Amino acid sequence: MRDPTPTRPTELQPARIPAFSTHLIRFVVMVVMVGLGVRLLLPQFADLEDAVTTIRAMPVWLVAIAALGQVGNYGGTGVMMTTLAGLVDSRLPIRRGTIIAIAAASVGLVAGGTVGNTAITYRWVRGSGVRRLGAALCATIPLLLIMLGLLLVAMVGLINLLLVHQLNAVEVAGFVAMLILLAALVAVVFYGMAHPSWLIARATPILARYYAWRRRPFAPEDVVDYVNKLVNTGIVLRRGWHGPVAGGALNIACDIFTLYILFVAAGYRVSPGMLLAGYGLPLLVGRLPLVPGGVGVVEATMTAIFIGLGAPLHPTVVATLGYRLFSFWIPTLLGFPLALYLQRVARPPEETPGAQPTAMRPIN
Repeated sequence: MRDPTPTRPTELQPARIPAFSTHLIRFVVMVVMVGLGVRLLLPQFADLEDAVTTIRAMPVWLVAIAALGQVGNYGGTGVMMTTLAGLVDSRLPIRRGTIIAIAAASVGLVAGGTVGNTAITYRWVRGSGVRRLGAALCATIPLLLIMLGLLLVAMVGLINLLLVHQLNAVEVAGFVAMLILLAALVAVVFYGMAHPSWLIARATPILARYYAWRRRPFAPEDVVDYVNKLVNTGIVLRRGWHGPVAGGALNIACDIFTLYILFVAAGYRVSPGMLLAGYGLPLLVGRLPLVPGGVGVVEATMTAIFIGLGAPLHPTVVATLGYRLFSFWIPTLLGFPLALYLQRVARPPEETPGAQPTAMRPIN
C-alpha cells in the first residue's frame, strides 16, 4: 500500500490524552510488591557472604556519587519537559518538570502503566500553567525519546561487543540477530515518522492479531494515536531538537553513569561495550508490559548479560541491585508523596476527560 502523503508531515498531530483514574487495588498491589521485594531481597544478601563483604567494602563516597547520578537522570526528563513547553511559548521550570517525572513514573505503576503515566503527566503539566499543546508534548514525547535512546544505546553496545570481545559462534549469532531486530525497529520508527499512513496500514493488522491473541478489545484509533505521537516526535526533532535531545541524552547518560560507578564501587571496572549492552537490552525488555516497572525482569536480564560476558558474580549482583535501588525503588517510593503534593499545587482547568489538545500548528 503506497503512502498517499509521501512528504514529511509539517503540522503537529492531535494527541489523544486518556482520562486519568486512580485504582486503589493497583496501589495496594504495588505496596505489597514493594514489601515482598524488601522481605525477599534482604535474606538473599544475608546468605551471600561474599556479596555482603563486597557491599561493606564499597566506598561510601562512590555510592553517594552513584545516587546523585539519578538526580541528573530525572533532571534530564525535566529539561525535556521545559524545552517542549517552551516550543509553544509556555513556561515550565526544570524543577517542576523533574518532580512531575518522578511522581508520574510512580503513579503509572499503579494506574495503567504508560497510559497512566501519560495521563497524569498531562494533568500536572497543564496544571502548572502550560498550554494544552505543550502539556500533550510533555506527556508523550519524553517517553518516546527515552525509548529511542535505549534502542540506540543497545545497538552501540552490541556492535562494540561484536567488534571487540571474543565471542563464540552461538553468542555471535544471537547478538547479530538481536542487532538486526533492533536496527529494523529503529528504521521502521524513523520511516514511520515521515510516512504515517504507511505505518498505520502495516501496524493495524499486526496489532489486531496481537490483541486477538491476548483476547483483549482492539481499537484501530489507538494505532493512529501512537503514530501521531511518533509524527510529533519527528517534527520536534527536526525543528526544535536541541533541548529535548539534550535532556534525553542527559537522562540516559546519568543513568548509565550510576550503573558504572556502582560497578567501580563494587571492585570491577566494566568495559564500555559490556556496560552499554548490559544496560540497554534489559531496560528495553523491562518496558514491555509484562510486570510493573520490569520488576525482577530487569534485574535478572541485566545480571545474566553481565555474568555471561565475563563480569564476576558478586560485584555484578551488588551493582545491578544497587542500580535498581537508586533508579527504580527509591524514586518510586519518593514519587507517591510527590504525587500528593502535585495533586494539591498543580490543578488543571476543567477539561473534557480524554479531550484532544487544540491549536495544533507547526513549531516555529
